[in-house]
Amino acid sequence: RQDEPDSRVVVVGRGLSAAQLALAYLDSGASVTLLQPSPPTIHLFDTNPGWLGSHYRQRFRRIRCPRQRRELITQARYSGSVPPEAARALRKAQEQRGLSLRTSYVTSADWDQQTITLRTASDAVVADRVVLATGFTREAPGGDWLQQLAGELGLPTSCCGFPRVDSALR
Repeated sequence: RQDEPDSRVVVVGRGLSAAQLALAYLDSGASVTLLQPSPPTIHLFDTNPGWLGSHYRQRFRRIRCPRQRRELITQARYSGSVPPEAARALRKAQEQRGLSLRTSYVTSADWDQQTITLRTASDAVVADRVVLATGFTREAPGGDWLQQLAGELGLPTSCCGFPRVDSALR
């Protein structure tokens, strides 16, 4: 259905994608609630910039096990982070444009053919549209077909299905 200027939108998530979606829907004239499980962390990058140089990569180079390498990459990410300018834009939108920021988990949802009611531990939010910006799964994208293709092409993958990276993270 087409977005209506007065529609009620709930964006569920806490990272940069959630922030950008909430601001874009607000720009379209929607009434927007950003429902976050916790406040976002504020970082310039989605990982420590030390990974761009040799400082952190020295430890990575010493690890030979692909599973341990993947775990180190996963731990290095700042999950649910936003850069400072996005955090400022959210605060400004909350103060000046009516963005509703809520911190809670969705415990259940009901749909009555017209609206969606998201229940949280403390209250409920009614929406015409719910957008999930909850990040990605830890499994490799693409599923079986991609694994089959990687095998056919002889591309090395880790046991988790992600491509193996060399000591320079390539």
